[in-house]
Amino acid sequence: MTAARARERELWFVVFAAMLVDVTLTVHGLTLGLTELNPIARAAIDAAGVLGLYAIKVGALFVGGCCRLVVDDRYGVVVPVGLAVPSLAAVLINTVVIAYITV
Repeated sequence: MTAARARERELWFVVFAAMLVDVTLTVHGLTLGLTELNPIARAAIDAAGVLGLYAIKVGALFVGGCCRLVVDDRYGVVVPVGLAVPSLAAVLINTVVIAYITV
């Protein structure tokens, strides 16, 4: 396995972990009385509860996986980075908001 492929595998782990933490923090925020601001996520929550959030994440992973199939290996890290950055941003925002209202 090349170093680039090993890094890509690590990035996919970051994507999965960030998405899981994002859903967990979102659910925690909702139990504290916060409101989901993303209209798509809010509609998913209204329609299916927490499972709706997981469905959005699975959909994003599916699209990312399909994109990865068509991206040349030299640029393969672009796909998990493209998924990780907004997920990590959501984790940061959720953490700050929850910390602000609970501290």
